[in-house]
Amino acid sequence: MNNKSILTHLSRLTPEVRSLVETELREAGLLAQGAPLEEAFLISSATRDEACEDDCQKEFDETMETCTTDACKFGAALKYARCLKKCGTYD
Repeated sequence: MNNKSILTHLSRLTPEVRSLVETELREAGLLAQGAPLEEAFLISSATRDEACEDDCQKEFDETMETCTTDACKFGAALKYARCLKKCGTYD
Protein backbone atom coordinates (compact mmCIF):
# COMPACT_ATOMS: atom_id res chain seq x y z
CA MET A 1 0.00 0.00 0.00
CA ASN A 2 1.39 3.40 -0.85
CA ASN A 3 1.35 6.53 1.30
CA LYS A 4 -1.43 8.15 -0.72
CA SER A 5 -3.70 5.17 -0.16
CA ILE A 6 -2.86 5.11 3.54
CA LEU A 7 -3.56 8.83 3.87
CA THR A 8 -6.92 8.37 2.13
CA HIS A 9 -7.90 5.59 4.51
CA LEU A 10 -6.73 7.43 7.62
CA SER A 11 -8.38 10.69 6.59
CA ARG A 12 -11.64 9.10 7.71
CA LEU A 13 -10.46 9.30 11.33
CA THR A 14 -11.01 12.35 13.48
CA PRO A 15 -7.92 13.90 15.09
CA GLU A 16 -9.02 12.49 18.44
CA VAL A 17 -9.30 8.95 17.04
CA ARG A 18 -5.94 9.28 15.26
CA SER A 19 -4.33 10.23 18.57
CA LEU A 20 -5.90 7.29 20.39
CA VAL A 21 -4.87 4.88 17.63
CA GLU A 22 -1.29 6.22 17.67
CA THR A 23 -1.08 5.73 21.43
CA GLU A 24 -2.47 2.21 21.29
CA LEU A 25 -0.19 1.15 18.44
CA ARG A 26 2.86 2.58 20.20
CA GLU A 27 1.98 0.72 23.39
CA ALA A 28 1.54 -2.49 21.38
CA GLY A 29 4.95 -2.03 19.74
CA LEU A 30 3.46 -1.56 16.28
CA LEU A 31 4.50 2.09 15.92
CA ALA A 32 7.84 3.58 16.96
CA GLN A 33 7.95 6.58 19.26
CA GLY A 34 7.89 9.77 17.19
CA ALA A 35 6.85 7.99 13.99
CA PRO A 36 3.78 9.23 12.15
CA LEU A 37 0.67 7.06 12.33
CA GLU A 38 0.94 6.19 8.65
CA GLU A 39 4.08 4.13 9.32
CA ALA A 40 2.03 1.54 11.20
CA PHE A 41 0.26 0.73 7.94
CA LEU A 42 3.29 0.37 5.65
CA ILE A 43 4.35 -3.07 4.44
CA SER A 44 7.56 -3.86 2.61
CA SER A 45 6.93 -4.59 -1.04
CA ALA A 46 9.40 -7.48 -0.79
CA THR A 47 7.35 -9.34 1.84
CA ARG A 48 3.84 -8.14 1.03
CA ASP A 49 0.97 -10.56 0.53
CA GLU A 50 -1.28 -8.54 -1.78
CA ALA A 51 -4.35 -10.74 -1.31
CA CYS A 52 -4.04 -10.40 2.45
CA GLU A 53 -3.60 -6.63 2.15
CA ASP A 54 -6.65 -6.38 -0.13
CA ASP A 55 -8.72 -8.35 2.40
CA CYS A 56 -7.64 -5.99 5.20
CA GLN A 57 -8.50 -2.92 3.12
CA LYS A 58 -11.89 -4.34 2.17
CA GLU A 59 -12.77 -5.15 5.77
CA PHE A 60 -11.65 -1.69 6.93
CA ASP A 61 -13.64 0.03 4.19
CA GLU A 62 -16.78 -1.99 4.93
CA THR A 63 -16.50 -1.32 8.65
CA MET A 64 -15.90 2.40 8.16
CA GLU A 65 -18.98 2.67 5.95
CA THR A 66 -21.15 1.65 8.90
CA CYS A 67 -19.18 3.30 11.72
CA THR A 68 -20.99 6.21 13.29
CA THR A 69 -18.95 6.60 16.49
CA ASP A 70 -15.34 7.39 17.28
CA ALA A 71 -15.15 4.15 19.27
CA CYS A 72 -16.10 2.17 16.18
CA LYS A 73 -13.55 4.02 14.03
CA PHE A 74 -10.89 3.50 16.70
CA GLY A 75 -11.53 -0.23 16.72
CA ALA A 76 -11.57 -0.43 12.94
CA ALA A 77 -8.22 1.36 12.62
CA LEU A 78 -6.56 -0.87 15.22
CA LYS A 79 -7.92 -3.97 13.57
CA TYR A 80 -6.72 -2.68 10.19
CA ALA A 81 -3.15 -2.10 11.42
CA ARG A 82 -3.02 -5.50 13.10
CA CYS A 83 -4.46 -7.17 10.02
CA LEU A 84 -1.83 -5.56 7.79
CA LYS A 85 0.95 -6.71 10.12
CA LYS A 86 -0.05 -10.29 9.27
CA CYS A 87 0.34 -9.49 5.55
CA GLY A 88 4.09 -8.84 5.66
CA THR A 89 6.75 -6.91 7.48
CA TYR A 90 6.65 -3.18 7.96
CA ASP A 91 9.08 -1.00 6.04
